[in-house]
Amino acid sequence: MSEKRFYLIVPNTVDTPYKGTFVMEPGRLMAQCCHIGRKLQAGMTQYEEVTTIVLSVRNSKELRKVSDELASGFRTGWNTNYQEFHDTNPVLYGTDSEIHTVTGIGPISKEDIDFAIGHLELY
Repeated sequence: MSEKRFYLIVPNTVDTPYKGTFVMEPGRLMAQCCHIGRKLQAGMTQYEEVTTIVLSVRNSKELRKVSDELASGFRTGWNTNYQEFHDTNPVLYGTDSEIHTVTGIGPISKEDIDFAIGHLELY
């Protein structure tokens, strides 16, 4: 079994209700990863050093699909932390609604979640 890691999944683009498809620039993606990393760390009982892997999906639809697959495994008894971050930025996204921008899970072994992430590219 491989080392347990945090896996963050980010979309290259997000779909917004009023502005259509929005390209996630590197700085915005880094900010989203920081947000989800903080949420994942907050769910741990104590600090431990864990390597983080960032994986890329094409768009919001694929992010939702992968997230649902990971969430179903999490709900069936994985002993790990699963989090989603939904960004709010009316000026940027053109809506007051929350936009799903990143999903994080871990620490967990890649083998345990390979069914959902095995096809994804490193960002």
